[in-house]
Amino acid sequence: MPVPSIGPGPFETELRLLCGPAADEAGDWRAVRLLNGWGAEGIHSYAEVAQRTGRSVADLVELSGRCCRGEGSDAPMLDAVLAFASTHPWVDPDEFSFHLAQLGLAWTPFSLAGVCEAARLFGREPQWRLLVRQLATARGKGATDDRRSLPRPFESWFEVEVFLYLEDLGHRVRAQVPVGGAVADLVVADLARPLAIECDGGAWQRDDRAGRDRGCRDRLRRAGYAAMRVSYADWTDRTEATQAALRAALRRLGPWRSVG
Repeated sequence: MPVPSIGPGPFETELRLLCGPAADEAGDWRAVRLLNGWGAEGIHSYAEVAQRTGRSVADLVELSGRCCRGEGSDAPMLDAVLAFASTHPWVDPDEFSFHLAQLGLAWTPFSLAGVCEAARLFGREPQWRLLVRQLATARGKGATDDRRSLPRPFESWFEVEVFLYLEDLGHRVRAQVPVGGAVADLVVADLARPLAIECDGGAWQRDDRAGRDRGCRDRLRRAGYAAMRVSYADWTDRTEATQAALRAALRRLGPWRSVG
């Protein structure tokens, strides 16, 4: 299905304006687009964008930090795209982009992960949460290129899975939260004492990762957080027991707001 490509289109133009002066130069805007997934391929890492643009990772981090962020920014094109994306379970990125073009919203291809990132950056948290769930569902249906469709700020699909489980229990959860000199993978804040959760994959077994994670837990506890580690192996092989332990920890920290 062909996708028109005759200019930036109103959605991309609006995103560039929302990013502010940091995206004024054409080369800067190209890097910002790649970093945020505002293209057909989805979100690129700093290393990938550095390779594509010839810029250093440090320069790209600084550029990203200079882009404006908005809480509730006036963005009619973004709101229209989010309203459309949130009501259609798109898996095929070409089909998604084609329909955005049909609606006159975007004339170049856009990934759903990029739309999700725009929602996060520009103050649309409810829409961001809905699209995170939609991306996870699309992945479960066999969507390709999982890494580039991974929504920010999550660092793994395992984090997304635990995040959605906690949300289904009725909690509000934040991802990749700086706390006391550490970064918590997930934080459940609507408790008498907030709970920081580390989502560890197979790499946790390496001694260097284990030591780093123990230091992280110590810093979290000193900052007043309860800390808990959930491993991918336990989550997949001992699902019921692991989820029961997580629910018990949430109950202890209360108030318990779930009906389940």
